[in-house]
Amino acid sequence: MKLESFRVFIAVADAQSLVLAAKQLNKTPSGLSMALKNLETQIGAPLFASERKNQLTALGQWVLTRARHDVAQFDATVRGIHDQVQTQGQALRIGAVPSVMVHVMPSVVAAYLAAHPGSHIEIHDGDSLELQRALERDEMDLVVRSHVDAPPSPLLRERLGWVMPASHPLAGASMLEWSDVRATPGLSNRLCQQSGREWMQSFDRSAALRIHNTASLLAMVRAGLGMTLLPELAVLGLVDLAFVPCAEPEWRYLAVHTQALPSPAVQEFAAALHRYMG
Repeated sequence: MKLESFRVFIAVADAQSLVLAAKQLNKTPSGLSMALKNLETQIGAPLFASERKNQLTALGQWVLTRARHDVAQFDATVRGIHDQVQTQGQALRIGAVPSVMVHVMPSVVAAYLAAHPGSHIEIHDGDSLELQRALERDEMDLVVRSHVDAPPSPLLRERLGWVMPASHPLAGASMLEWSDVRATPGLSNRLCQQSGREWMQSFDRSAALRIHNTASLLAMVRAGLGMTLLPELAVLGLVDLAFVPCAEPEWRYLAVHTQALPSPAVQEFAAALHRYMG
């Protein structure tokens, strides 16, 4: 099956019309019709419910999802190759959790660019699940994400704790148990939602708000809407917020992940991250 056949199929499925799709692709309707017939012959079943091409079969819907994925992955590969050529092999797509983006990446990126002038770096932040999915879709070359259990060669181990305004009555505690904060309004996040710990799941269930963006989450904490759970690095240097470790030690591990066959530039950037963290 040719990738171009998938492009034709996607265009017709989206337009729900051979004529409209033909205009978008600058091709003839008869040419698109022939391409679709060849694709259906190769698959061995119809993809459209009628000759009007305005409704997909159940198989057609499944094939459309796969076709979008494969075409997007191919296009991302082509863009990556072009970037490598234009930047002499120094194109990088980097992603990391927000705390790493704020406290680690600026120094590492600055040192890397000084050592590799002419490099082109795209920077993205997100939660660990989003970053892993982006890496699997070939949208990232390298990501730094968190793990509950210690991975091989972790970049950093950091403790989880309760985050609250510095003026909060509990801000001076040396550590806090779940029972100590149970009566306090809670702000949950993906870290809590994805945890297998019963007490963290209880905190998530009782939370008044679930917030998926770290900047928004900290803004809600500052506004006095409740406290949340975060790794210590996420609030490092924020004097208006307090971090109190969990009484039952709870750790998160940060690790570097790359594609299976990373370019020399990606390998060098990963090494730079480990050098910076010591």
